[in-house]
Amino acid sequence: MSAPTDAVVEGWYKGRIVVVTGAYGYLGTGLCNYLRFAGARIRRATRGRAGLENDAEAWVGDLTDPVFCKDLAAGADAVFHMAGQTSIAVSHEDPIGDLRANVESTLRLLEACSQAGRTPAFIHSGTATEIGVTLSVPIAKDATDRPATVYDADKLAAENLIGVYTDRGAVHGLTLRIANVYGPGAAKSAADRGVTNKMIAAAMAGRDLAYYGDGALVRDYVYVDDLLEAFLRSAVAAPKASRRSFVAAGGKGYSLSEAFNLIADVVAETGRPRVGVQSAPWPENVHPIDRRSFVGDVAPLEEFCEWRPTTSLRDGIRLTVEAFEHANQHDRGA
Repeated sequence: MSAPTDAVVEGWYKGRIVVVTGAYGYLGTGLCNYLRFAGARIRRATRGRAGLENDAEAWVGDLTDPVFCKDLAAGADAVFHMAGQTSIAVSHEDPIGDLRANVESTLRLLEACSQAGRTPAFIHSGTATEIGVTLSVPIAKDATDRPATVYDADKLAAENLIGVYTDRGAVHGLTLRIANVYGPGAAKSAADRGVTNKMIAAAMAGRDLAYYGDGALVRDYVYVDDLLEAFLRSAVAAPKASRRSFVAAGGKGYSLSEAFNLIADVVAETGRPRVGVQSAPWPENVHPIDRRSFVGDVAPLEEFCEWRPTTSLRDGIRLTVEAFEHANQHDRGA
């Protein structure tokens, strides 16, 4: 992680017990790298995977198991809850599974924190799409949440549960509603996530890029290091939070056409041929949430924890290209 963090924030984590769920995923891996550097005592929750036999940070178990959650939360100073099911398509195919992964796991962790009696910071990884299908930007400040998918409804339910347990004094909790995150790291999320990284990799491989429709829909992109900075600062500031959620985004909108052409331009600046960027017809079964336009208002998060996104989309794409090149050279043994 290369995000700048001041000494006060760094010092807060030294020696503290920090739980990270989803700790071996895209965001969790990056967050743990920073926490380790800051001297935190990390508990990396996972359902299990190969190669953890000698990983002293790994806590293997099921987040719907109250006994596992009780042990995991004991003595914790902060909990970063990043685990969950992340595919909209899967949430509709298996809504009960999504409920267990995104709501029950949160409730079990909150109850474990309540029983531990320590009032940790509890920072939840939410999604900007909890608000629903937004057709114009900027989003009205008085817009109400109308989740349009099972996934978004469950994420909002988890957010509200965190608010309840915060009001009860069990945790200092809040949700960061994440916009389109991209940047270096292994994208291990669902197939319908991480589109920006996939487009960067495609352009580097010489494959043309295609957006649906006329490319006029607007998205907000946040670079991964900026986003991790927001999580780290939010835990430190959590006791003073006056709202249940904040949007964590880049704060600037780009049409799909602009974003994809920018990817093609930046990749071409490395000496590769510039790939084509073109329109493709919308699939017949596309969900309305994919036809939204969104730009996040990051001012509340900036005021809350003195955070702001500092990486432009162009610079973030360039950094991602450089990281992918380095990873490819490493894989080839160069």
